[in-house]
Amino acid sequence: MVTKVVAELKTQIGVSISASTWNAYKSLCSREKLRPAEGIEEFLKAVNNKGSILTVMSQIQERENDEGFKAQIRVLMEWWRIGDYWYHDNGKDKTVEGTLLQKLREIHDPQLRAEVEALLVKKRKENQKKHTNADPDSYRKAADALKSLVE
Repeated sequence: MVTKVVAELKTQIGVSISASTWNAYKSLCSREKLRPAEGIEEFLKAVNNKGSILTVMSQIQERENDEGFKAQIRVLMEWWRIGDYWYHDNGKDKTVEGTLLQKLREIHDPQLRAEVEALLVKKRKENQKKHTNADPDSYRKAADALKSLVE
């Protein structure tokens, strides 16, 4: 049996990068025990596989934005759990429930999406239970009180 080893030719290139960016990158590579060329080569392979630099850059940006988005969702969920149902955003009062419902379709992480869905359903059931266990006379009294204020 004959084994054929094919060595890929390497090309050395010169690229001008800001010193601070390069030093930070080298530091990350050192910490993660990688040669600096490995990260660059993997990025270039991803670009070649996708056939577009813009697509890969867009995917990287989406991932960065996704982490901030996930953090926002987690904060809203915690506010709702502890009983903060309203928040102020750009001069407007918004409900935590409404925002979570609106953002639900934008959540790509299946685990986070399931957590939000479960919280929304749980809170809705809790609210329904509170209202069904309430004294029916209290509703009539409240309605009568409102009528007397209007008259």
